[in-house]
Formats: sequence, structure tokens, C-alpha cells
Amino acid sequence: MKKRNQILALTAAVTVLSASTAMAEYVEGREPIDRGEGVMTTAVSTARDYAVVVNGVQLEKKGYMDGDKVMIPLRAIAEALGFEVEWVGESESVWLTRGANFITLQIGVDGYTFAKTAPMPLGKAPVEIEGTTFVPVEFADEILHTTVTIDPTGTVAITEADETGEAAPQGIDTAIVSEVGENSIVVETLTGNTVVLNIGEETKLVGKDGNDIKIADLTEGMKVNVVYGDIMTASEPPQNVPVSVRIVEERETETSLAKVLEVDVEAQQIVTGEDIEKPETQVVFNVGDETKITKDGKEIELKDIKADDSIRVIHSIAMTKSLPPQIFAYEIEVVDVDAAQVPETAELEGTIAEVDAEEGRVTIGDEKDPNAQTILLVGEETEIVDEDGKALQLEDLKEGMEIKAVHKNMMTMSIPPQTPAVKITVQK
Repeated sequence: MKKRNQILALTAAVTVLSASTAMAEYVEGREPIDRGEGVMTTAVSTARDYAVVVNGVQLEKKGYMDGDKVMIPLRAIAEALGFEVEWVGESESVWLTRGANFITLQIGVDGYTFAKTAPMPLGKAPVEIEGTTFVPVEFADEILHTTVTIDPTGTVAITEADETGEAAPQGIDTAIVSEVGENSIVVETLTGNTVVLNIGEETKLVGKDGNDIKIADLTEGMKVNVVYGDIMTASEPPQNVPVSVRIVEERETETSLAKVLEVDVEAQQIVTGEDIEKPETQVVFNVGDETKITKDGKEIELKDIKADDSIRVIHSIAMTKSLPPQIFAYEIEVVDVDAAQVPETAELEGTIAEVDAEEGRVTIGDEKDPNAQTILLVGEETEIVDEDGKALQLEDLKEGMEIKAVHKNMMTMSIPPQTPAVKITVQK
């Protein structure tokens, strides 16, 4: 297994647009008015169709007025700005990808999600018309504060420049520092993405107390806020020269108990989980030179850890989106199985939104919102019963059933998150 073999599933903010809904009637010769919301406009055009211009280039697709909302074609605008657009047919959702951030939205749902923040309503849900997705112009103003101009002829002009004429940053992330070099750092975002930050002369590094710091003051495990610069490379992982990096916490960690499946000394990785043949049940811990490894109170080496050992791991809260997901380990203790009470579990309750018996997956939560769902991974050892204890099969589970699930106390950082199910109980 190659060290830090992470998939690039990065999504980015869409620098689109925004318009004021309270626009005055157009008066010939009136100068554009700054509404104070990133929008420059003179008035609402009465034209049914709105021409859309992105960075000076007019698109073939046009926008339109729906009530008091100007709706614009998402894919055409996103691709003109360099974003990858992915249509997720099962949930009728759209993913927009560029750099280390991401935006998701769903047809018919007035909730626009940046990274893993709570969905933000904009007063109008995305709509699909003859295969084209349209979103309200407020999308960019609320998410990325980009600039849009709507003129009285019915033209929506979209640019990536702010009012000073400088390129707008690609976004803001919260991340965990995983490596520190002489002139760069590697971070793992809380959404599971890896980004290399090249610290430039203009990059501002700020400590938790607000004072300026040097790159040498950053250490692995620190939780930081990153304001990205305007250029994100297409490499894997992507690289960026950030505007600023600010320390939020000295070290953000969680503690987990796990069963060792495999130890790769060369790659400095420990594969843990239930089945070596099922990556969906696994978590990989990356080990660094600073990782402290102990057994019975004495320090040992990575090679001393064996398959079937139980370990207690203090690790970063940032998890990659790879399968299996990967986490950086700060401290590893080999423990006795009885003392550790492995495996640790958690409980959740919810309504079944979908059952995929072939893949062994039960999705619970809001059937229309992937951000409000959890996927339970059902294996041969998963127990499925009704409230009376009667054994059931995965095929017996149906959409709309209320269930209580006991699951492993770890989840992937995907959307929706996934977790191995230990026991599923169907509620009456």
C-alpha cells in the first residue's frame, strides 16, 4: 500500500453571482447603484431571457426571471469558470469541483451546501428545465461574495474580480496540519481533502493569540483556518499559495479503539477494521516520525505491532475521502482485548431512505438530502432483528421503516458518511 494514497475528490466554491431582489424601475441614463451586496445594478430588466456573460465571454445558455428571482444556468457558468460539474442522478444532486472546497445542491431543495456547513437557503430551490439546472443569482453572493452586474438590457455579467480588481480567493477551509516543511505545509481539510500550501512572501501566518508567527511555529496536529489564494493546481494533491493561515487550536484529536488487520512498515501505515478484503470496513492510520507507539508502558516500534492486535489511537479529526479512509496517528498503544472492550460502538436512530441489498448498504435520514443521511454498511456479522428479537434479513428492510442501529464508532468523511453496522433493530 502506498503511503498517503489518497483519492482526489475535491470540490470547490462556485464564483457565480448575486442580485438584489429590491431593484428600482429603470430610468434611462441612471448610473449603476452599488446595493452593498456585491451587486451592481440599475434596475430589473423586463426581458424574459437574461444574457449571461462570464469574464467577458457571453454564454450560449441564458438566464430567466422567475417571480422576483433571476435564475442562471449552473453548468455553463461553472464550466466557464473552470469547475468540474458532476450530476448525481440517484439524489438529483449537483457537485461542483475546483480546488479544495466543494459545493453541493439538490434539485427542488432550497439548501446550498459549502463543504460540510449547514445547507444555506437562498429563497429559491434549484430547478431543472430540459436537462439544464438553474440556480438563483444570490448563490455566489451568499457563498463566495463574487461580483455580478445586471444591466437594464437584461445582461448578467459575472466576474471573479472583487471591487479592487484583484482576483477573489477560492474559499476558506478549516484543516489539520499533517506535515510541515521549510516553505510549505500539508493540511487535511475536515472534509477529507489533502492540500499542499506553499507559503509565499505575502502569506500571512497568524497564531491563536492573533500575533504574527513563522512557518516553524506550525506543528502537526494543529487546527488552522486557511484562506486560499486564487490559483489551485490540478495536481494530486492540489497546491495553493494561501492568503493566510491562522491557528485555531494547538492540536485537535479524537481517541479510537481498533483491531489491526495489517501493518505496512515501509509505507508507515496500520490497516484496521473488520475484514482485510472489505475496504469499506477499514480505517488506515498513517504513522510519522513523531508518532509515539507503546505497549505495557514501554515504547516500541511500528514493526512490533502485529495483525489481530488491539490498539488505542489518539489521532487527527481530519479523515481523507479515500476508501479506506486515512487518518494521522499521534499516539498508538497496543492494549489487551479485554481491557479495551473492543469494538467501541455508538447508536443512532432514523428512517430508512434506501436499501441496497446487493451492495449491503442501508441509507437512513432525509431521502432528498445527502447531507442529512448516514449509510450503514451491512456485513455477514451484522445482526438484524425486530423489537421482539426475531431475526430478519437485509431484504426484509424497506424504505420508511424506523430503525435503531448500533454501529462502529467511526465514520468516513464522505457525503453521506458511512459506518459499519453491528446491529439493526426495526422499530414498531
